[in-house]
Amino acid sequence: MSRAYFENEEFFKDKDLTYSRDDLTKVFNRATIFEYMDYLHEKKMAFSMIICDIDNFKSVNDSYGHVVGDAVLKKSSAELQKVTEKIGVVGRFGGDEFIVVVPGVNDYDETWTIARTIANATGKFVIDELNGAFITFTLGISRYPFDGDDIKTILEKADKALYRGKQKGRNCFIIYLQEKHANINISDSGAKSMNPVDIQLNISRILTHSNNVKDNVHAVLTFLCNNLMIDHICLQMDGKIVDEAIYSLSYVKEFKPIDVGLIERNTNSNGLCIINNVDVLNQVKNHRFRDFLLKNKITGCVYIKIECFGVEFGHLRADATSPNGRIWQQTDLQQLVVFTQIFGLLLYYNKCKDQFLED
Repeated sequence: MSRAYFENEEFFKDKDLTYSRDDLTKVFNRATIFEYMDYLHEKKMAFSMIICDIDNFKSVNDSYGHVVGDAVLKKSSAELQKVTEKIGVVGRFGGDEFIVVVPGVNDYDETWTIARTIANATGKFVIDELNGAFITFTLGISRYPFDGDDIKTILEKADKALYRGKQKGRNCFIIYLQEKHANINISDSGAKSMNPVDIQLNISRILTHSNNVKDNVHAVLTFLCNNLMIDHICLQMDGKIVDEAIYSLSYVKEFKPIDVGLIERNTNSNGLCIINNVDVLNQVKNHRFRDFLLKNKITGCVYIKIECFGVEFGHLRADATSPNGRIWQQTDLQQLVVFTQIFGLLLYYNKCKDQFLED
């Protein structure tokens, strides 16, 4: 039976590992993984640092409790160890973040291949305790000494890459590149995500900010677009896009309305259609819907019926354009549904749909 990478590594051979493991996940703890990187740094040995962040982990704790959260952490760390045990070392950075150190590798193409292998293995695995939901990771990667001369700088670069991955919709990996990511400032207040309760309160506050419902609604679309990092969010009524917001980092800048008849096969009894990746449409043989999305470079989408007391007004639509699609998390969907329901009430009681249909 082959040995794990660390068992053959000089740094670990004569080291007492009794207190080197994280109590919960059993991967190496933060102190040990940083000691190991310091060792590689002193030896001037190239390595890649991969920060692996569990997407929307806070919502797992909030929705299922900390016992399930702990189960997710243990199974997630086990997946990371399984896929990297022959090439590197896994440590728990803290909370829902892990660090994988891959020594001897800092070439971009080699790093890309390793990151892709990790992403494929951890991109969507089921946790029994989550009742059918699944876990995804976002990976931020930097390389020593290519991206910096010390561990602190390498960590900062990986953190910037991780934040960029979160901006793209999560469930992806980003390798830090100076020309693309140097200007990211994750300490900006705008870079800090709001919790779901604050988002819902902001939706209500913005919608009632003034007597101009149309302006208020546009402000909410912009708020959701930026805060949830959704590439495109719009209202579609009577076959037209009547209002929209497009994220600054979206791969696509122009969007067309869709025939809502195409989505009916994928819409549940609550008027909700969720597409994480267009490939799912092949399974249900909804080829016209798939073809529309592919033609318009949309890789994932959500449609929510806008209705109140049986009166239908249209759809709220959210689109992802990242090549990997988007795993729509419960927290994303909660905020979109809250807005849709409040907006439906406004349309029903204020009878203001015509405002949105005006040219």
